[in-house]
Amino acid sequence: MRSMLARRPGDDRGSAMVMVIGVASVIAILGATLVSLTVFASATSASTRAGIQAQAAAEEAIDSTIAQLHQSAYRGQETTFPCTLPYSTTSGSGTANVTLKLRYRAVGSMDFLCPQPSVVDLAETEIVATSTVAIPTGNGESTSTRVVKQRLLVQPSGSTQPVFAYGVYSGDNLTTTNGFEVDGGDVHTNGNYACSVLGTIIGNLTAVGSVSLTNACEIKSVHSGGTFTCSSGAKVGGDVVAAGTGMSNISNTCTVAGKLVTGGSIKAPNSLKVGGNMISATGSISIGPAGRVLGYGQAAGAISLDGGGSLATVFSSGHTPNAPSGVPDAPSPITMPSITWTDVVPPGSPTPKPFGEWTKENAEANNAPSWSEVRSGTKCDVAKANYSLNGRLVSPPAATVLDARACDVKLLGGSASDPMELVLQDDLTIVARSFESTNGLHVSSTKVGSDAKLRIIVPLPTGAASCSGVAQGDIVVQSGGVVFDSNVDTFFYTNGTVRLTNDVNLEGSIYACKTNFSVNTKVKYKDMTPPGMVNPPSPLYSFSPTVRHDVRN
Repeated sequence: MRSMLARRPGDDRGSAMVMVIGVASVIAILGATLVSLTVFASATSASTRAGIQAQAAAEEAIDSTIAQLHQSAYRGQETTFPCTLPYSTTSGSGTANVTLKLRYRAVGSMDFLCPQPSVVDLAETEIVATSTVAIPTGNGESTSTRVVKQRLLVQPSGSTQPVFAYGVYSGDNLTTTNGFEVDGGDVHTNGNYACSVLGTIIGNLTAVGSVSLTNACEIKSVHSGGTFTCSSGAKVGGDVVAAGTGMSNISNTCTVAGKLVTGGSIKAPNSLKVGGNMISATGSISIGPAGRVLGYGQAAGAISLDGGGSLATVFSSGHTPNAPSGVPDAPSPITMPSITWTDVVPPGSPTPKPFGEWTKENAEANNAPSWSEVRSGTKCDVAKANYSLNGRLVSPPAATVLDARACDVKLLGGSASDPMELVLQDDLTIVARSFESTNGLHVSSTKVGSDAKLRIIVPLPTGAASCSGVAQGDIVVQSGGVVFDSNVDTFFYTNGTVRLTNDVNLEGSIYACKTNFSVNTKVKYKDMTPPGMVNPPSPLYSFSPTVRHDVRN
């Protein structure tokens, strides 16, 4: 009898079992490999995110430190320059630990040292920011450290700081349209700034409120306490920092050459170009496929693409969602400097000339009719026509203050082709209750050796605070065209409103609690601080960034 264990013909059960075991082994190996690859990919992704967040924190810490150095009165003080300054921010997984070390090189020395006494004249500063971010993963914790070094050229900011350092200051909202330009001086508003149709600021803008740019408006840099809106070919030549936590909307082609940092979300569905980093501290980022960010992207929430394409194409240096950061500091409101009568005419100054007396002298010099009211010396409104002044106004041959504090001064020209003519032989200051020019004004100068200065000032009562509701006389220049010759510098100051329209082009500055500019207003900044107002000594240095680079461990 055959053994029961003998193999029957066609019986492959043993081979099948071997195959099953083999296939199971292969699957097990593949599964283990996939798990390993997934863990590796997760760890690599976490490491990349940690690196981006650490780099961002180090860069922001250096920028914050530079801003703090600019504002700190170290120069010439009986103290020492700081060797470290506090800084903290948050990343997607908590707090990014940043340490800052500062060293200083004195003039004539080759060594960077700290501590360094503030009485030493500085030549250079070095800032080293070390940032560490740890992100938890399924395989433990992924930690990344970045070290960034910044060199700064250090120079005294000048022996004096101008009291009136802005090209344009507005205590309330500043709205411009149909051509507006400020060249040289910065612009500040304690409200919102809105620019439409070819507005240009060749300087820095600070707005306590929001900023809106459209229709080819251009600015050197923007620091806003609110949101940032940009559209239709508007450009920012440097950084945009908007501290507001609302939505910042960017559409229809906008360019920011530096970084774009906002407190809230950023929505940019169309063509946005950013030369630096794009960061939303507390919100999300939604960007169109045509957008280009040469730096990295970081947001507290999601970073999404509004349309087809790849986020890797949009963000050249990577992007990190779900990574909150500190809301940027908002600019503080700035109080407009007060100008009182005694600021303009301090003790020992030449005796001011009454406004009516001056216009009477000009009427007589022009052979105005004997019945002309201007010859009475009591009129505040003066026309070029023969029934009034019968000609032009000429200032005295020496620097003069005209006392028109009881006057609402009005200068009336005939037309753009026949304007009121004001000829300056030397500096002229008109201190008035209000001032208005209508139907054309042409200001020229015969002063030899330097530009003549024309100051129109509506002063405050002694002890009153600026923009407090008192002494609100307006300065209005309108209708018929206004020409200030290139050798004339002009200053407008009032606690009321400055209204300029129809081609006002001046060199100097404008300070007002409210402003209204339209149709081609141009200001080329020059310091117009009245001579009776002493500029305070400056305890500040200027810190100019030269070289920034990563330090490899």
